[in-house]
Amino acid sequence: EKRAKSDFAYDDPSSDVGCAHWENFIPFQETEYDVYKAEVKQKLLELPNWEEALSLLGEYYQRRGTGIFSRYQAFRWSMVQGEGQFWPLSHVEPVRFDQLVDCEEQIRLITENTASFLAGAPGNNVLLFGGRGTGKSTTIKALLNEFADTRLRMIEVSMEDLEYFPILAEQLRNQPYRF
Repeated sequence: EKRAKSDFAYDDPSSDVGCAHWENFIPFQETEYDVYKAEVKQKLLELPNWEEALSLLGEYYQRRGTGIFSRYQAFRWSMVQGEGQFWPLSHVEPVRFDQLVDCEEQIRLITENTASFLAGAPGNNVLLFGGRGTGKSTTIKALLNEFADTRLRMIEVSMEDLEYFPILAEQLRNQPYRF
């Protein structure tokens, strides 16, 4: 079944997604990273000499990465005119696991699996199933918010684009993030 509207808002990928602009960065929630980013920005504004910024910027980019995957944590991917296209999702509802009711065991399993995956251990694939309104999308949003300050990235792929999954996998092959 096609989705008429996404649960997420996304930005136009034809905009300058190759450059990280501080004023365009919209965090998912206030995290340790947001505080770090604000501190780096303030230090850069106070520097009289850009030469002094090299180590500061190097540390920032080593920690956060560069490019479109450093600016956003969630994406929609689709084939557009024969090429795989990432559509950054600029806003994910700031739902948290403590807002979900009566699913503690499922939350424990999905967070342990994700933490293991992020630590470099093999993670198990996860299939969330259930009727409309049972919390599948909300669980994914909460998971993304739980791990917002990590290199976890999520990509939504529609059913009609699943046949192109090898193209998507190839596009992600050399990325330093965990998808």
